[in-house]
Amino acid sequence: MQLSKIILISAISLVGMNAYADDYKVYKPRVTKGEFALEANLNYSADHRKDMDNYFSQVLGFEYGLTDFWQTELSGELEKESGAGDTLTNIKWENILVPFSHGEYWVDAGLYLELEKGVRDSDPNNVEAKLLLEKEFSKLDNTANFIISHEFGPNHSTDTLWYRASEQVPHG
Repeated sequence: MQLSKIILISAISLVGMNAYADDYKVYKPRVTKGEFALEANLNYSADHRKDMDNYFSQVLGFEYGLTDFWQTELSGELEKESGAGDTLTNIKWENILVPFSHGEYWVDAGLYLELEKGVRDSDPNNVEAKLLLEKEFSKLDNTANFIISHEFGPNHSTDTLWYRASEQVPHG
């Protein structure tokens, strides 16, 4: 077995944590032409600190498979902080690009690109890219996303974030 295959198997296997928050949603490198979907992600937090309690976020999106290799989504996020009303905080444009058919190569791969625009003048914008990898081992689909994220615009952080999200689920 080639060294690159061993490294890839190790990377995907070692990052077998499940995604628990919207920030760590795991994307599969799969696109279906003509598929239309509505997406709703809801997050709620309960906290002993009164100023952090009752935070609620909902992301509503419309997704469409434009071609066999390109899927795009437009979504908006509504947030409600403790004691405040619902506020539209950002608009996102997400794209998944998968240049090869599922199973065509040893590992399935794709690219996720996102541009997030803050709605309020004081909110930063964000650009994010994810390398999407997936490999079937035995009876499990092992999916890993390697992510880079960077804010720009007003009140932006100067940090570039690098992180990963992954999951292992039975296939079939």
